[in-house]
Amino acid sequence: MTAQKYLWFTLTCLFYTSLLASIGYAGSGLPKGAQPSLASNYDSSRPFRCLNGLATIDFTSVNDNYCDCSDGSDEPGTSACPNGRFYCHNVGYKPLIFPSSRVNDGICDCCDGTDEYDGKISCQNTCDEVGAKYREELRKLQEEAEKGYVMRLQYAKEGLEAKEKYKAKLQSLKADIETVRQKASELEAKKSEAEKSEKERLDAFEKEWEETKAKKREEYYNSKSKSTFDELDSNKDGSITVNEIIGNLAFDADGNGEVSEEEAKQALGEAGIISSYDNFMSDVWPKFNDKLVQIKPQGLDSGERSMEQPADSHEVNIDDDIVAEDEDEAAKEHVAVAQEEDMYGQKPEHDEELKNLVAVADKARQEYKAAEDNKNNMENEIQEIEKVLGSDFGSEEEFAYLRGKCYQFTDREYTYELCPFDKVTQTSKSGGSQTSLGTWGSWVGAENKYSKMKYEGGQNCWNGPDRSATIVISCGTEDSLISASEPNRCEYLMEFKTPAACFSRGNKNSHDEL
Repeated sequence: MTAQKYLWFTLTCLFYTSLLASIGYAGSGLPKGAQPSLASNYDSSRPFRCLNGLATIDFTSVNDNYCDCSDGSDEPGTSACPNGRFYCHNVGYKPLIFPSSRVNDGICDCCDGTDEYDGKISCQNTCDEVGAKYREELRKLQEEAEKGYVMRLQYAKEGLEAKEKYKAKLQSLKADIETVRQKASELEAKKSEAEKSEKERLDAFEKEWEETKAKKREEYYNSKSKSTFDELDSNKDGSITVNEIIGNLAFDADGNGEVSEEEAKQALGEAGIISSYDNFMSDVWPKFNDKLVQIKPQGLDSGERSMEQPADSHEVNIDDDIVAEDEDEAAKEHVAVAQEEDMYGQKPEHDEELKNLVAVADKARQEYKAAEDNKNNMENEIQEIEKVLGSDFGSEEEFAYLRGKCYQFTDREYTYELCPFDKVTQTSKSGGSQTSLGTWGSWVGAENKYSKMKYEGGQNCWNGPDRSATIVISCGTEDSLISASEPNRCEYLMEFKTPAACFSRGNKNSHDEL
């Protein structure tokens, strides 16, 4: 049966079911307000037994405006029982059941007006009019459902095709991954071997350089100590006395800008004299060399200049005040490098053998990194594909089309965004950061599990639970987030329409109440 034929069949059945119920009611003597499906219980030829079975009364007491049954079943057509139920036949539209306490209350609840029969008001029979509107709405809904169902079939087709492609891709990746892992392992071993040779030669080079620096350092400070001794020995008699150092601020122990005789004697010892260069090297130089010596370019005869005016355009002059003011690390490093070059000369270049070892190691590192990156990418891809293949995208993969897409709904205050199978977020229209309302959890529909999505573990509410969101899925001819609310604190409810939720009337998975 085609969708169009089924539609008219449904509408015809609806009309005649209501009509036959009315005819049956008119000819059966069924009490006013009683449901046709319960007609066998309302047999006027015998006593009436309350539907809950707790009492039996004479049938004349049915609809006598007095409540005899605790379940209200003896007064379906009056307002005597607060828990009674009144049935409207509503021929031409659809039946209606509501509390019989609303009978003869001055309000027309039934479109056929049968609930207001005491004559206080007159209710027009509007069932044909509202029935026609209802059937038109039903027709439009059914048309939308059928259009959506056609789209759903396409969604399912694409989802199933994508699934097969993922399976093929996964099989291919798994077939190749071991080879890729083996290659990465081999290149790692090659890298380690190259780095071992590189390190051995670099360590030897650094050791040689450190030995060279130590030798130059010793030569440098020996030279500085001798030139310093000669400069302090102003009368060139081979000794240094108190008078010769009393003006040199290097011996200003208390930092007051002057060198007292006491400070000079303290520097030179009890005798107040250093009688030889050897004594200077053992008693004075170790304690005062950092103050007496200012680093000068290699080969420069420090004795040619006064220690109190050592600056030269080629000289690295470390001024404590300047260093204190300049905290820039790059500048400090530059000064340190310059100091080292002045003292030791430039560090020699690597010889050809070492350059070659470094080049080989660099190449091995690059090759290993490329192989390791390739392996990691493949493993991540395998993991992602397995995650996708393990996901529930509907009985026919119809919801897979939504994966990787996001949909928004904006109300007066917020913009909500749903990314199916990923996350739900909320952003204030006035600005600010995005708030997580939860990440994908599972399908939680009752009769049809694909009718609701649950997103959990969102941003924690202050002094409350983590945010969560339930998405109600319904049929529509386009994918759209159409509403969002917060019925309970930090618990959000949204409605999402999609062709993936549309079913044909004959489909066993259909749960649409059209």
